[in-house]
Amino acid sequence: MADQLAISLRAWPSDDKTTESLPYLIARINDQRGSFRYITEASLEEAIRLAERGEELDLSAEDDGLPDSQDNEAKGEELAVAREDMIKRIGEAYNTSSQALDLVSLLLSSHTHKVAEATVSPYVKQTIPFGSLGAEIMQATKEVESEETSHDLVGLGWRLRSLTRSADSLLNSATRLEKEMERESTYWQQVLQVKEAGWPVSRLPGDRQTLGVRFGFGEAHADFRDRGLAALRRDADGNVDLDHGRRWQGEKRLRVRLVKDGRVLAEQPMQPPGDDKTLSERLFRARISLFDEELFHELNREARNLVSQGVHCMSGDVKVPYHDDCQLEISLVDVGMEEPTNSSNEDSTIPAAIAATLRLLLSHAHRQNLQRRSQPPAPITDTPTPRPLYSLL
Repeated sequence: MADQLAISLRAWPSDDKTTESLPYLIARINDQRGSFRYITEASLEEAIRLAERGEELDLSAEDDGLPDSQDNEAKGEELAVAREDMIKRIGEAYNTSSQALDLVSLLLSSHTHKVAEATVSPYVKQTIPFGSLGAEIMQATKEVESEETSHDLVGLGWRLRSLTRSADSLLNSATRLEKEMERESTYWQQVLQVKEAGWPVSRLPGDRQTLGVRFGFGEAHADFRDRGLAALRRDADGNVDLDHGRRWQGEKRLRVRLVKDGRVLAEQPMQPPGDDKTLSERLFRARISLFDEELFHELNREARNLVSQGVHCMSGDVKVPYHDDCQLEISLVDVGMEEPTNSSNEDSTIPAAIAATLRLLLSHAHRQNLQRRSQPPAPITDTPTPRPLYSLL
């Protein structure tokens, strides 16, 4: 039996190529020695030396050099912070590059519309129309020292010019203010003279910011009483200008003439238009004019009721029969616009006396109005009180 031959029927082991592959070897090294970053040249030389002597390498000593759990946690936090910072910077870079791409796309949209439409972002495509932004190449200028000096001189010149204009503006304002003060002083001085002369000065009823002077008669009819108030306005030179209102038609005078067969026998002498220098003189002439207008108005009212006695109103004149086929012709004329007559005016006593008498009668009527207004009023009735008719003719 000892001479019998032993034959193995097991197959010859074949080489496992997976055990020699690089991933398999890396996995075995990680299991035995740990990560590659903890393998050093000194540790490898120590392992070779121990293998030659038949000793085994104590891997526990190498494990002491590995980081503990606290170091791993600290490293993990550092990695997380670094990751967030990197993601943030990557986002900023992406945003900046997207904006740059949109800018370039808008610049190209004026030349190549299709290319710009493919690269521009949807938000920019909806908000900014294509072709609205353009660019062109300009040659950069090199500033030399002389140009810099020239720019400084130009800036200095502009500043000097601005200061000069400011100084001129201040001087003009001071001059204008001085002239305005002179005009105001002249105006108030004339208003004070009117006040000292006895004319009542007050504010206008419709304009409380304007002064007015009353030169009319307080007992006249309402139409003429309201017209007896003039505004004291200032003209361009500072002098007082009397503003009589829209109803003022110029200075007028009552004219009385003695006429026979169309020929003027006698005529009241008219006062020539004077060049009144003071404001009081102008107010006095305006007072006389308003009084004569009211007198002529009342004469016309009374003449309508005296037609049976031969009094007529013709062509704006009141004609009253006198004696020996003569008539008294009473009219209202503008001062300085009287028509020339052929009469010698040798005897103007009668027309002048009649004119003075008519003015006295109207003054008496004003006094009667004052007395009537001073008495207790009559009982209130539905019938309005008629306007009294003055007895002048």
